[in-house]
Amino acid sequence: EVHGNGVVSQQPIIMPGEQFRYSSFSLLNTQTGRMRGYFEMQTLSREVFMVPIAEFTLAQPIRLAVSNG
Repeated sequence: EVHGNGVVSQQPIIMPGEQFRYSSFSLLNTQTGRMRGYFEMQTLSREVFMVPIAEFTLAQPIRLAVSNG
């Protein structure tokens, strides 16, 4: 479980029609894992809302290569 301010230490202001892209990583003690959660967002008028992150699989890159054959 992770909590914190910002995305990769940033708190971008994303205006309508704009995008923000980032990459991150996680150290896994197992070959695969899963992640899900939400981003807490805030409008310019300070209204707070949650954006859900659908569950997805985390896997060590070598495991993906072997699994795909």
